[in-house]
Amino acid sequence: MYVTIVQKHDLDLSNVAVIYTDINMLTELSFTSLSKHWSTPEEIELLSQSQNEEKNLSRIYARILIRQALFKLAPHIEPVDWIIEHNDAGQPTLSCSHYNFVDKIMPHISISYSYPYVAVALHNEPLGLDLEKHDLSLNYLTIVKNYFGPGEEADIQTLEKQHRRHYFYRLWTLKEATGKLLGTGLRIKLEDIRIDQDYQELLTDYGNGQIRVNRTTVSQQSHPDSLGRQLASTKNIQDVYGQWFSVEPGLHMALSQQTATPLTIEQAIL
Repeated sequence: MYVTIVQKHDLDLSNVAVIYTDINMLTELSFTSLSKHWSTPEEIELLSQSQNEEKNLSRIYARILIRQALFKLAPHIEPVDWIIEHNDAGQPTLSCSHYNFVDKIMPHISISYSYPYVAVALHNEPLGLDLEKHDLSLNYLTIVKNYFGPGEEADIQTLEKQHRRHYFYRLWTLKEATGKLLGTGLRIKLEDIRIDQDYQELLTDYGNGQIRVNRTTVSQQSHPDSLGRQLASTKNIQDVYGQWFSVEPGLHMALSQQTATPLTIEQAIL
């Protein structure tokens, strides 16, 4: 068997590639054509098991977007040879059948959807992407009260009403993107992810800045306490880098990484 060695330059992702699309722009015929070329029948069946048809479509189109991006980077690899799975932390991972890769160049990926929008991000370093469309029925102030930090709740209350929902989605997408980057998802307390940015900056169409994460870790004590307990918890402070951007009115996206990286944003017309 011949094995193709994919060189570093074949998968050059010096910028973060963010690709998004609107599923509502697609027809049933388009879906049939795309799914045949960019996925397998077994994969379509696996991704169509939810009772929520919108979720099924979003998951399928996310994979189509990833494979289309990878085909641009490595056109000699068949799209269905890219295997997209999820690790124990729920993060999507890439592998490739029939090929060996040198120097650990396999791209990192992140997926997000808020129907009818789907977005994916690819880079050569770990990243987290979140996409949220405005939901006017969402009681966002209750979410802020129950899950955000006291300072963030106070900040939102000081804003004029027409800005509050926008500000909430900025915070929410940055927090969720950071949870994806760290591999915790929303299992981490949202109040432990602090976006220390002035509200006027977060209301802009694009911005970037540091995000502070307070992570609680559990370690063994050398001697048990009076109740025999040997576990101790400490908080570690970690800084990551966040970028936020609006590609359409009422559509928020955020990206979280360990270091700052330029973005390339593309709307895919499938």
